[in-house]
Amino acid sequence: MSRFRGFRLALSVVTVIAAVAAVLASASLVGLQAQSFSATLSPIAGVVQVLALGETDWQNVVETTLINQGDQIRTGNDGLARLNVVTGISVDIHPTTWVEVNDLSLGEGDNSALTYSLFQIVGRTYVYVDQELNPEDRVQVIYPTVGIVVTGTKFFNFIHPNLNAFVMVEEGETNVEGADLPNVTVTPENALYIEFDLPQPIPQVCTLDLLRTAVQKREITDIRPNNQGIQALRRHLVEAVTGQVNLEVRPYMRALLGLPPIDLTALTQEEDVDELAELLNAIPTFDGDGMELIEFLADYREFWQVYFSTMSSAPLAPETCGNGERDDDETAQNCPTDFADVQPCGNSLCEIDRMIQGDLGESVINCPADCLPYPDLARSCGAILRGIIGRPPPQLPTPSGVG
Repeated sequence: MSRFRGFRLALSVVTVIAAVAAVLASASLVGLQAQSFSATLSPIAGVVQVLALGETDWQNVVETTLINQGDQIRTGNDGLARLNVVTGISVDIHPTTWVEVNDLSLGEGDNSALTYSLFQIVGRTYVYVDQELNPEDRVQVIYPTVGIVVTGTKFFNFIHPNLNAFVMVEEGETNVEGADLPNVTVTPENALYIEFDLPQPIPQVCTLDLLRTAVQKREITDIRPNNQGIQALRRHLVEAVTGQVNLEVRPYMRALLGLPPIDLTALTQEEDVDELAELLNAIPTFDGDGMELIEFLADYREFWQVYFSTMSSAPLAPETCGNGERDDDETAQNCPTDFADVQPCGNSLCEIDRMIQGDLGESVINCPADCLPYPDLARSCGAILRGIIGRPPPQLPTPSGVG
C-alpha cells in the first residue's frame, strides 16, 4: 500500500468494522443466516475501476471505497489496487487484471463462519491471509479453470489471456481443485501450471465436460533439463511475457536467461520487435541454469513483489481516465489508457508498456482482444467451478423444537 493512502484506508477500515458490528448486532432480529458485509478497495496507482452489482457503467476509483458482494474490479495497464477484508484477508491487484467478489459473508449465532469467494478472470493477484482460519471458514479464489481453497497463506495467481494459469505460494499452502482432477497442494517448494487446451473453434460457453477434458494440472517439483516440470515452467515464462509485455519483465527475463542487458527505451521499432523475438525464442531452452526449484521460486516471488512496489509510485489516474477520450486534465503520463496507441491491438500480445508505434498501453479496458479475448467462456467456466469447488457450506443448527 502506498504511504499516502494509509491514513485514508485506516479510516475506511474503522468504518467497515463499525458497519460489520452493526450487522452482527442485528442478527437476533433476522435469525441464523449468513450476513453480507463490505470489503474496502484502495486504489494505489493508475486506472482502477469498479462495476457495482446491477450497474452498467464502470466508475473510476480515486479513493478508498466499499466493495460489496457481486461488485467487479478491473485495472488499466498501469493500475494497482488493494482489496481488504476486515477479517485479515488482502488481495494486491496488479495491472490489467479483472476480479469479481462472488461471496463475502459471515454466519450468525453459533455459526460465525466466514465465506469469501473471489473470481479472478484474468491478470495477476497476490493474496495474503494474516489470521488463522477456522475449519468452518470457506475462503476461495476461483479461476476459469480451477479453484484455490485457502487455508491461511500467501500466494500469487497468474491467469493469462488464453486462460492458462500459474500458482506460486510464498508462505503456507493452498489446495488446488478442479472439475474432475486430483487435488494438488502447492507450497513454497513447488508450483502449479494449469493448461486449458481449448478446442477449435473456441466455444463461447463452458461445460463441465470441457473442464474435465481440456484442463490439465502440471505440478512443477523439479526444473532439471528434460524434466516435465521445466517444460511447464517454460510455458508459464512465455505467458508471463506475452500476457503483459512491459519494460520491467523483459529485462528480468533477459537476466534469467543469460541474455545481455538492453535499454528497451532506446530501441527502434524494428529493434524492439527483434529483441522480443530473441527473448521468446530463448525461453524454450531455459534449463534452470543450475538452480534448484526452491531457489528459482524465491527469486521469482521477489521480482513480482519489487515490481508491485515500484509501480506503486505512479500517480492515480484522473476520474475521467478510461473513457477513451483525451479529456482536459489528462496527459500521456497520468492517463496512458486514453493516450495509448492501440492500433496493434489484435496481435495476441497484451502490450501494457511497450515503446513501439508510440507508447503502447493495452489492458482489459482498451484492448480486450489481446488482454481478455474469451470473457464469456471464462465467466461461464467460473460459474461451473463455483458450484463444485471447496467444502460445502456449513450446516446451520436446527432451531429448538423443529424437526
